[in-house]
Amino acid sequence: MEFNTAVIDTLGQYSGFTVYGDDQEYVIDSVSRDADNDNTLYVWLQQGMNIGEKVNISYTSGSIWSEDTVKLEPINYFKIENNLTETKITRGTTNKQGTAVTLTCNKEIKKNSVPEGLTITDDRQGTLEIDSFSIGTTLITLYLSAVIAKDDSVFADYSGSGFIGIDEIPLSHFEHL
Repeated sequence: MEFNTAVIDTLGQYSGFTVYGDDQEYVIDSVSRDADNDNTLYVWLQQGMNIGEKVNISYTSGSIWSEDTVKLEPINYFKIENNLTETKITRGTTNKQGTAVTLTCNKEIKKNSVPEGLTITDDRQGTLEIDSFSIGTTLITLYLSAVIAKDDSVFADYSGSGFIGIDEIPLSHFEHL
């Protein structure tokens, strides 16, 4: 949340907030002030929100004040813009050596994601074994045990839950990419 002035909590707790998604209350893990911008508070939830969910926040008056000593008044069901989007693959390429497939995502992928449920198929060799993989921001690079020939048609299918966007939205399933 961004305010038009710096805010402080005299108790250092930043409590009194309630977040609702589709009228169901979320459990707040913590609330903190931005280290570089005293006008901004971050509200961290214990679970992720959903795409398209209607999000609102409320605040019951407590110990939050502006730096010019004006007490933050209660906030009742203030609408928050939900910008969550589907996590999806936007492009797939092979390297010149035919030893790797790189999938490009529309957003950053969490570094601890795993390729469970992902298969790479070659029209000549069938399903290819993935030896290892790396994740670099929006790129997932899969290193293969077999070499893909220049004229081979290569397809990717995904039906797992191992790839997660940085916003906690899992990668959408796809076939024959």
